[in-house]
Amino acid sequence: MRVATSLKTTGFVLVLCIVCLLAGVRVSAEMDWTELEPDAEAAYQKEFREKTTHLDGLIEKGEYVAAVEYVFGEAAPMPKEYRKKAVDNAVDEIRRRYDSGERAEAALEIMDLAIRFSDVKVLKRARNRLFASLAEDWRQDAKNEAESVQLPEQANGAMCVLARGLTSWGRRNFRKHPDRGLAAMELAQFYCPEGADIAYNLGVAQYRTGSVSQARKTWEELAGDRSWDTVLLCNLGWLCLETGDVDQADHYAMQALAAAPDSPNAMAIRLEVLFARGQYTNAVQLVFANERQTTPRYEERAVAYAVVAGWKSFQAGGGQDSLSSMESLAEEFPQAESFSQAATTMKDALEGRPKHLPETAPLPHLRNPGDPIYPPDHGVAFDPLSVDQGPKFRRKEDGAFALVVGLKNYKHMIGPRYAEKDALMFRDLLLSYMGFPNEKRNIRLNLGTEAKSGDLRQNIAWLGRKASENPGALVILYFSGKGMPVYAEDKHTVLDCLIMPYDADPDHPEKGQPISLSEIKEAFSNSGSSNVHIILDAGFYGDGKSVGLGKGVIPAPVTDLFAARASILTAAGVTREAVELPPGEQGAFSYFLLEALMGKGDLNQDGWVDAREAFDWASWEMKEQGVMQIPYAEINNPVKLSKVK
Repeated sequence: MRVATSLKTTGFVLVLCIVCLLAGVRVSAEMDWTELEPDAEAAYQKEFREKTTHLDGLIEKGEYVAAVEYVFGEAAPMPKEYRKKAVDNAVDEIRRRYDSGERAEAALEIMDLAIRFSDVKVLKRARNRLFASLAEDWRQDAKNEAESVQLPEQANGAMCVLARGLTSWGRRNFRKHPDRGLAAMELAQFYCPEGADIAYNLGVAQYRTGSVSQARKTWEELAGDRSWDTVLLCNLGWLCLETGDVDQADHYAMQALAAAPDSPNAMAIRLEVLFARGQYTNAVQLVFANERQTTPRYEERAVAYAVVAGWKSFQAGGGQDSLSSMESLAEEFPQAESFSQAATTMKDALEGRPKHLPETAPLPHLRNPGDPIYPPDHGVAFDPLSVDQGPKFRRKEDGAFALVVGLKNYKHMIGPRYAEKDALMFRDLLLSYMGFPNEKRNIRLNLGTEAKSGDLRQNIAWLGRKASENPGALVILYFSGKGMPVYAEDKHTVLDCLIMPYDADPDHPEKGQPISLSEIKEAFSNSGSSNVHIILDAGFYGDGKSVGLGKGVIPAPVTDLFAARASILTAAGVTREAVELPPGEQGAFSYFLLEALMGKGDLNQDGWVDAREAFDWASWEMKEQGVMQIPYAEINNPVKLSKVK
């Protein structure tokens, strides 16, 4: 009986346990559901409502700058319509502030927002529109001679920040809207009269809009405290020459030479002064005493003017005196053959041997005041270049071959930032100004991984074969990238220069072997052509566009390092660093060389730029603009490279 009862009890307990277990499972399941996190979508909606409510509150309180900061900062990311709402409201409020008379304050605010949130194009466009309004309103105020323009009550530092922003905007817009650009720079000087860079750019704008006397006044006020500023002094010298004030031009040229004795620009003004005074013999003496600071074009002009002046004197009855003067010049400057030729012709004429006497051309000292001599463009901010379609001409298919290489990204190191752009720009120049056919059999372009050691060697060999097969063709190898010197055991003598292909590793030369200048010269040694040009925008010293060797030593190249049948143009030789020019977004050498080849290097005004002209102009301009590198070239044949007219 007890056993049965026990079994019943046990069974009941077992059933009860099973029921409890089942109930427990259900209860646990219900508890698990209630312990889950709130629905993610609901949480997001709640957070989003809080953000939009806060944003609306900021806008209602007129805190539009804080609203922009909120949507792009703490509340980010927010949907596009809310970002647009905050930005549009800020722009509208700033515009209302501008229209109410707080012009400078509004401009400062929109400029600050555009800088802080540089990815927001709406703010940039709003800044540009407001700056355009500032410039236009300033023009109208000046035209109406209104006295309502007051200097805002802002810290000088803040106003100068705005002034520099206006100046940059004015420079960018000057080409399309010169009057508006000029007005922006005038207003910038009003806001920040102590800003030397602002005044300088204002003078450039005044000159370029034809206000020569205003430009001179602006720069003369600036020059009082800047007797060391060679660029400014030279610009004043050119302005004075253009207006016929020769004595003052000489004054500024001498000041500039005192500040920078090696300035080619100041030397050019001194020569123009001597030309304007008719002192041609003095000009010849100055040229040959300072050959490193003068271009071949000035040497040619000085000699030609001295010969013409001698003939004018001879034909005016100078006779023996004119002959004696010419013979003295021939003896003093035997390198100028024009003097000895003129002396021989004069002597024959005096001795009765009839000979055709040259017609004498006008001389510079007889020019009319106001005739332009040279525009003072030096020192202006560098804008990125664009290669427009040059004069239409085409060389024959077998008359032009080029290999163009640009290496921005290397496998084992960081390359020059603008090297690929250099190469692309040079390729465009070949097609537009240099008449190259747009065919792969004429131009090979190697960028990045396309310029591995093996591929680059094959393409250099291809170019060498083309030079041999077509001796009259124009052949160009252009390289922009990293370079490296090869030192002798004395760690001083530079035995060779290397250009670095994509897979080169300076720490492990066996990887992606660099290509030596000797190897490149050898590729063209059997061509028999004098039209081969090797252009290397790479460094062989220090940092910059070199791999970093040689800094701290004084390198000495072997005497025949750059000697070759081909003409070789390099960015900086082996004693200076080769650098890039960030404002121009190119390598410095490539930037100025391209400018020269697109027209500025046409020194003799024949409509063509040859290799010597291009190199001379680029070298001169780099020095004038303070680019601390010295290009080097060995030019065997100054072939006409680009057609610019």
